[in-house]
Amino acid sequence: MMKHCLSKTSYSINTLKNSSPQTPHAIHDIEKTIDEMIQHITNLSHKNKTRNVMHQYQKIFDISSSTIAVTSLQHRISTGDHPPINSIPYKCSLQQQQGLKDIINQME
Repeated sequence: MMKHCLSKTSYSINTLKNSSPQTPHAIHDIEKTIDEMIQHITNLSHKNKTRNVMHQYQKIFDISSSTIAVTSLQHRISTGDHPPINSIPYKCSLQQQQGLKDIINQME
C-alpha cells in the first residue's frame, strides 16, 4: 500500500510560462528534483511508477525560482445550528489511558 507520494519537504509546482525547449542544465535540475521528491518511497515499483508519471509531466515543474502558491480560496464547514465540537479531555486512570492509546494505535 502506497501511503504518501510526496515527502514532508515542500516543492513548488507551476506551469512554465514559455514553451521554449529546456536546456540540458534545466533537465538535469528537474531530474535531481524528481529524485529528491521520491527518495522516501521504499517500494521500488511505486518509486518507478511515480518517477515515470513525473517524467511524463515534467514540463509542469518550474524549478527556476522558489515560489509559494497563493490562493484566495476559502471554505466553511457547515455545522447547522450546532457549535463546533470543542471539549477538554476526560480524566482517566493510567490503565484506561493505555487502553485508549492501544485503540488509537490500531486506527493508524
